[in-house]
Amino acid sequence: IKADFFIVVAYGMIIPQHILNIPKYRSINVHYSLLPKYRGASPIQESLLRGDKETGVTLIKMDKELDHGPIFFIKRIEIADDDNFITLSVKLTNLSSQILPLVLEDIAEGHLEPIEQPHDKATYCKKIEKSNGEINWNKTAEEIKNMIRAYTPWPSVFTKIGGKTLKILKADVEENGINQKSGQFKIEDKILKISTAKDYLVPKKVQLEGKNEMDIETFINGYRTLIESSN
Repeated sequence: IKADFFIVVAYGMIIPQHILNIPKYRSINVHYSLLPKYRGASPIQESLLRGDKETGVTLIKMDKELDHGPIFFIKRIEIADDDNFITLSVKLTNLSSQILPLVLEDIAEGHLEPIEQPHDKATYCKKIEKSNGEINWNKTAEEIKNMIRAYTPWPSVFTKIGGKTLKILKADVEENGINQKSGQFKIEDKILKISTAKDYLVPKKVQLEGKNEMDIETFINGYRTLIESSN
């Protein structure tokens, strides 16, 4: 193989050093976080779960450890309040496509050398499992909303209602100063409110098991009895 560079994006396995040594210049990993923050398999989801206000693209020289190599270039980007996994993935992909050719050119011309990561500040994110999407109503409404942002479309964020799985695809948060039992469903006019450890989660779009996606007004109109019997 004759190659100037190997480029890796969202590849979850360790590549042996003898493979990394093949290119004329470097093997480069394009990672969607501000390394050394969120090394691992799910950096986009992790930034949304934690409610971060910024993330970015980091280009590193690959070594035999996970997202560990020295950094060539970092570009930051703001996370909007309405960003979710899909929209943020698109933003980061577009950003990486803009900066990657310029960085590769600088490396090839000898103008750019990598700098070691501050390894003592490294944090990690895990591979996501289906079970991660199940709602624990003892979390705050903001935490659950961030789950929805991070885990839609996969593994989705879901709960049980009347023995059926209900996916919550989009939701807002409504402040609530009243202490009450978590996980209670309440209909007010054409709005569904679900109590949490702090504030109400207010679903906007849902999908009931075996049904298509629907807005919350359609869900309330069609399944009011199911909702009211769930508490």
